[in-house]
Amino acid sequence: QDAGETFAFARGEAGAMLATRLGAVGANASARAAGDLADDGNQRGIDGAAQARGEITLPLARSFESSDAADPWRHRIEPRAAVAALISRGDDLLGSRFGRGLSAASGDAYLAEAGAASALGRWGASDALEASASVGAIGGTTPSLALRWRANASSRFFGLGAEGAHLAAADFAGSAFVARARAGRVDGLHLSTNVAAREGVDPISARLLTDAPLEPSGGFFATVGWTGGSSVTVPWTTWLSTSAGGDADLTSQLLVAARGSIELRDKCQCFALRLAGAHRIGREGVDAWLTIDLAPALR
Repeated sequence: QDAGETFAFARGEAGAMLATRLGAVGANASARAAGDLADDGNQRGIDGAAQARGEITLPLARSFESSDAADPWRHRIEPRAAVAALISRGDDLLGSRFGRGLSAASGDAYLAEAGAASALGRWGASDALEASASVGAIGGTTPSLALRWRANASSRFFGLGAEGAHLAAADFAGSAFVARARAGRVDGLHLSTNVAAREGVDPISARLLTDAPLEPSGGFFATVGWTGGSSVTVPWTTWLSTSAGGDADLTSQLLVAARGSIELRDKCQCFALRLAGAHRIGREGVDAWLTIDLAPALR
């Protein structure tokens, strides 16, 4: 509700992934799409985005003895090559109504890259260290050379991951960066924090280079500079949890939004019902939405 007017908003998301082996070579392909539909009673707006990725890898793994014979330490070195594309379109009704940080980004970006990854971990215990780097070319608003990197560390009680990209062309240089941290168990009480930064890179290319969440309307990289957010999740039972948090423009040192949610899951973790609400600072009203997730275990 905003200034006495009702604003309706709906989102749909879908995706598919195929993974197989061709002898010693691994191959996988994925596609996902998301769309927002908005209606303010006078006009309708549609924002949408779609992303596809194909990858071939050559996993070279070695196991080492550990205290748990069923879950040994494994070291993997994995050369890889990939192609990806991201297409985003929008008429920006959401951005014109909700203001800064939610405007739709329209454009295309295409990426071809080759590199290698190395990982060491005990997957059953959720202990792992991983790093990867690649070099490639990205086409979009300004075709350029791209250097990508990623590093992750995780255990049952904490997680820390960061990834970024540096672009270089004849007349400019740019970068994009995303980091996420978790303190506490994923299925227990935990604090989550994330930050993102974009400089000299268009938002479509930045999202493709950092595998950011597929957001048709704004989200990370909607504005130049640093943004971030944090939330606390409390699982009251195996099927009920709540969370509360906020988002901020770190460059301008402004609080952007306060948000909260209630989530219900079934025992098999294959269905989730999520009721969420948010208040954007500087605008009257509260946004509320209901999400039905048919694959919560994959998030």
